[in-house]
Amino acid sequence: MYIWDYFEGYPHKLVGEYDRENSIDRFIFKSGDRLDLKEKPIVFIEGTKEEILKYDDIENNGGAWLKIVSPKLVSTLEEYAKDDIEFIDVILRTANGDITDYKIVHILNKVEALNEAESIFSYITGSNNSAIRGFRKLRLYDDKLKNNIALLSEYSSFILISNVLKEKIENFRGVAVFKDKEMVF
Repeated sequence: MYIWDYFEGYPHKLVGEYDRENSIDRFIFKSGDRLDLKEKPIVFIEGTKEEILKYDDIENNGGAWLKIVSPKLVSTLEEYAKDDIEFIDVILRTANGDITDYKIVHILNKVEALNEAESIFSYITGSNNSAIRGFRKLRLYDDKLKNNIALLSEYSSFILISNVLKEKIENFRGVAVFKDKEMVF
């Protein structure tokens, strides 16, 4: 099992800014419920269309769980995880025009896989130890993921993927995958 994250060398000027005023609340994408959106979310990007089109996974400030992917990556995800996700239309508003064929990957599954005994983390103050604020060290149980993709139930900012899906997406531009043992913060 792996964590799907962002590529460390991703250019800062291409990081999208989720339009929080005119788009649906981005936290809805952590729900795991199917969505029927009337309006497309908007993501502003300082870079040009040409610069963005070089990447298959667009980093944004909407949250690590908010994956915006190219049509090529959509095809791969449809092939290996179609029952675990749905795609949401999004508008990428760049410096020289809109891109409308990228999609938000909305993950429909959550899995409890946190190995609390081997992880180091803190809770949000006042949450009665029910909401994790962040990690210093993350360890997961490898045998909990039954599908190819899911959100970590205990901390739904992390996207878990199977070994099979990791092999299929790790070479797309902008994608980074990590083993939990590599995750020391």
